[in-house]
Amino acid sequence: MRIIKQNVVSKLFSVTLFSVTLLSVMPTLSAESITFTLIENPEQFIAEQKQAALESNKKILWILGSQWCHDSRSLERKLHLPKMASILADYYQISLIDVSYLSEGFDFMQLVGMRTYYATPTVLIIDPETMSLINAEDMHIWSNAYKISEQETHDYFLRYGSLDVGSEQKDIPELTADQQALLAQLSKYVKSQERRIKASYLVIGPMLEAYKKGEADRKFDRYWKALAEIRMQLPQIIADNRAMIMALNAGDSAELVLPKHKPLPWE
Repeated sequence: MRIIKQNVVSKLFSVTLFSVTLLSVMPTLSAESITFTLIENPEQFIAEQKQAALESNKKILWILGSQWCHDSRSLERKLHLPKMASILADYYQISLIDVSYLSEGFDFMQLVGMRTYYATPTVLIIDPETMSLINAEDMHIWSNAYKISEQETHDYFLRYGSLDVGSEQKDIPELTADQQALLAQLSKYVKSQERRIKASYLVIGPMLEAYKKGEADRKFDRYWKALAEIRMQLPQIIADNRAMIMALNAGDSAELVLPKHKPLPWE
C-alpha cells in the first residue's frame, strides 16, 4: 500500500512538473506589450511597424480604442488570455492605439482610406506588403466587443492571422457603367458621413472627458445618442448598398438606399 502511494505521488509530481515546464515555454504577452498607448509621432510609428512586420513576416494589427471604453477594455482583456498568446506572437505585429477622448488615431484610419473610426475599439488588420486593409468586411463588429465571446475572439484572429493574403485575393468582376456610378455615389455619401462624424468628435470628445470625470454636461447624453445613430448604422448601410450594387446584372437599374439623417444638435 505504501509503495502504491509513493508511485501515485511520483506520477502526480511528474505531471505537475511537466505542466509547469509547458507553461514556462509558452509565448507570453506582458500587460505592457498590449495596452492602449498614445502615439506621439504616427508617421514614424507607422513606418517602424511596417518594417517590423515585413522583417518578421507578420500582419500588422492595430486596435484603436481607449481605457474609458468598456468594449475596448473587454477586447484588451481577451487578448491577454493564454489561448491568444501564440496567435498574436506568431501572426501579428500588434499595437493598441489610444484615441484619447476621440481626438487621436485618425492617421491610422486615413492610411486605409477612411477619414475616421466609427466606434471604439476599431480593429485594423493590414497586409504590410501593400498596406491594404484585410478585414474591411467585418472590422466594425468590435464596437460591441463585450458581446463577442472568448472563443469567437480566438477564432477571428486565428482566421485572419493564418490567412494567405495572396492566395485569397478574389478576381474583381468587371463592373458595368451603372455599377461604377452607384459605387461612386456610395463613396461620396460615406465620405460626407465620415466628415460629419469626425467633426462631431470635436464637440463630443471634451464632453465625454468631462462625463468620465463626473462633470457631465447635461446635453451630453442627448448629443452622444444622436451621433451614435449615425456612426453605428453606417457600416450596415455601406454593406447593404455594396451587396445590392455587386448583385446587379447588365441592364439592371437601381438606386442607393440611404437614410435621410436629421441635422445633429450642434450642426
